[in-house]
Amino acid sequence: MTTYDFKDGVGPVPAHQHSNGGGWVADSAQVVASAFVGPDARVYGTAEVYGTAEVYGTAEVFGTARIYGTAEVHDNARVYGNAEVRGNARVFGNAVVYGIAWIYDNARVFGNTQVYGNAKVCGNAEVYDNAKVYGNAVAYDGAKVCDNAVVYGNAKVCDNAVVLGNAVIGMRLDRFDAAIKENTMSDDLIEKLRWSAASTEVSEELTAYGKLLDAAATEIERLREALRGAKDITPMN
Repeated sequence: MTTYDFKDGVGPVPAHQHSNGGGWVADSAQVVASAFVGPDARVYGTAEVYGTAEVYGTAEVFGTARIYGTAEVHDNARVYGNAEVRGNARVFGNAVVYGIAWIYDNARVFGNTQVYGNAKVCGNAEVYDNAKVYGNAVAYDGAKVCDNAVVYGNAKVCDNAVVLGNAVIGMRLDRFDAAIKENTMSDDLIEKLRWSAASTEVSEELTAYGKLLDAAATEIERLREALRGAKDITPMN
């Protein structure tokens, strides 16, 4: 019996080199003959690769992950857990997709990005650089999430929206509450949140809080004006 150590802490397991590409595949995994597994790629656990999907470079697909259609996972990317990459999607670079995340249609996930939880990236959306998409978040249509941006919770980024820099879409409600109660919302934070609401289809929670933030911002500006006016008053002797 031929065995191979996939360096996952399990030790050598029954495995074989795939007929189409020569990469190592655990006997517990399922890879059809039409799928390609490159010589340095690995498929193990109970992962499945079928259709004309390709796994190559030093990419790894494991756990119960599934790659199918004409999808490709390559470079140093990893797909695991119950994640799926399908359609004409591409996951590459050092990207990591796990949990029960889905990458499909013509989506591209690359760079050092992470997509996990129940997140979905689809349509012609792209997630790259050091960005993260997780929770129940969805990036679709022609949306782009890049730089150090984070999209999470129930947030949705769509159309041709671009989330970049250090933007965060889907902030926790307790942070909003604390900012409002303590009056610690900076002008920069307020503008970022307004931009987020205008540029993306966000969660119902964020939409509701966006209205509250607008009202709070108006009140803060009124107080600032009142303070400036008070400073201009000449004290009477």
